Amino acid sequence: MPWIIALAIVIGIVGQVTVGDILTFSCFDGFGIGALLAWLLQYKSPWLEKLYRPSLWIAALCFSLQVLRVLSDSSIVLVPSRTLTSLCTVALINSILLRKGEKAFFSTAVLQNRWLIGMGKISYGIYLYHLMIPHFSAKALTFLNRQLPFNGASYNIYLVTAENFFILLMVSYASWKLIEQPLLQYKEKFTNKQPAKQLETETVLVLEFIDMLGVTS
Repeated sequence: MPWIIALAIVIGIVGQVTVGDILTFSCFDGFGIGALLAWLLQYKSPWLEKLYRPSLWIAALCFSLQVLRVLSDSSIVLVPSRTLTSLCTVALINSILLRKGEKAFFSTAVLQNRWLIGMGKISYGIYLYHLMIPHFSAKALTFLNRQLPFNGASYNIYLVTAENFFILLMVSYASWKLIEQPLLQYKEKFTNKQPAKQLETETVLVLEFIDMLGVTS
């Protein structure tokens, strides 16, 4: 398993460096890093606790590199963007798992923040529409921003980013209320409601039938 995880991480990093971060295999590093955490957790590895503090420092470094990459507009990439995000995310999840019983500032002020909980509910819409909205809004926002009284607003990257983010939140919220919530009402219709005893009885009958046919030795 560790070799498969390592291979996935390498494929994802190489994919991002060579062909970009759009194709599916360019995400394999994120899958691999998450799988590594799941593997350590499943087998209750002592390394989970040992790597706790180092992972926080690595996450802080990755976050700094991400901010620097966005603000500097530099073409120099030390580590691919998706890999940096994956390392930050895994460190955060590991912190939550190991410190879930502690009433720390992060767990109370962040994880229980109602605005962030609301963002979590519309996160699927954010994921779906975050690339689509800037593509369709570019001309309209450029035209509208030209009407503003201050200079340089026609395509100010920070202004346009803020406007697109606001539009994204509104569209994602509408998607949650009009599409996702109504569909969630039907989820119970697709769940298996057979009691465990009935399933066990049916399994026994099938095995007996197979035995009668002489399939089993």
